[in-house]
Amino acid sequence: MKKVLALVALLTVGAVQAEELKFGDLNYFLKEGQKNLVFNFADSSEDTRSSGTQKVQVAGYLADLAFGYAVTDRLNAFVRMAYFADVRTELGNNHFNTNGLQNPQLGANYRFLNQDEVGFNLDFGAILGIQVQDRKVGNLTPKKNGNNLDLNTSSYSDPRSFLELNARAGKKWNEANEVYFLAGMVYNKASDYRLMSNSRSTDLSSSYNYKLGAFYQYRPVMEFMMTLGAQATRYGSYEEKDSSGPNTSHKSHIDTQFIFNAKYRLTESFIVKLFFNQDKRSDFNLVDDTGAKSTFDRRSNFTQGVGLDYLF
Repeated sequence: MKKVLALVALLTVGAVQAEELKFGDLNYFLKEGQKNLVFNFADSSEDTRSSGTQKVQVAGYLADLAFGYAVTDRLNAFVRMAYFADVRTELGNNHFNTNGLQNPQLGANYRFLNQDEVGFNLDFGAILGIQVQDRKVGNLTPKKNGNNLDLNTSSYSDPRSFLELNARAGKKWNEANEVYFLAGMVYNKASDYRLMSNSRSTDLSSSYNYKLGAFYQYRPVMEFMMTLGAQATRYGSYEEKDSSGPNTSHKSHIDTQFIFNAKYRLTESFIVKLFFNQDKRSDFNLVDDTGAKSTFDRRSNFTQGVGLDYLF
């Protein structure tokens, strides 16, 4: 409780001097009738070690496009699509590729409190991810390509539909400095995917993920911004049922991501950015019905990319 009160005090201090929010700020919220188009293109490399001996590398390109629209000054909605391009999963001399559109996402954000009124911003959001096509995971031997990454080797992969609810609190306290805090819960709906190794369907149970994040942005001049952030996600345990073998339990684990963005405002409505994400990922275990355990450890990820942000 003391920590919560301290956070509220930090956000509300200097409410009278609250700065005007501008395009590019972490706390900026679309005004009624405004539209926003965001495109990101990233080069990602993920590594993990399977059962303590085999190193698996997943490397390739990720692209996502989001379109947002402000229904009112306090309510906006968006749609987002992502695409995996030439993502190569490699173990030794064997590999397969993953290409394809991922599950589309629909979302909305509501600004419940505004810093001009109470000294800080408080937003509530919801995101719905919808599985719209069969998800297929490739295979190393024999080589068969797929359209979805393996859940065990990539944190970018999950074939299931999901619903995320989140809350965000932040404040810009002068023209150069602002903070932003995030808390969220994700419900992953039970679903299935297809293994290309034998074309059989595998069922996944439902699960819950939880996330916490904190971000700081420094804007020394109107045209240039730098963002530092960290986000921790706890992936909940779930069951995987395969008709031709024992059921497998995926144990919960926590992954942490450290984020750096450098943004430059070319015009009043157009921003370009560079971003770099470094993940610190914990080990996790798979345990089947017979009691046999597999461990995935030495997990890491580095992602770098460019982005465009257009307001109109």
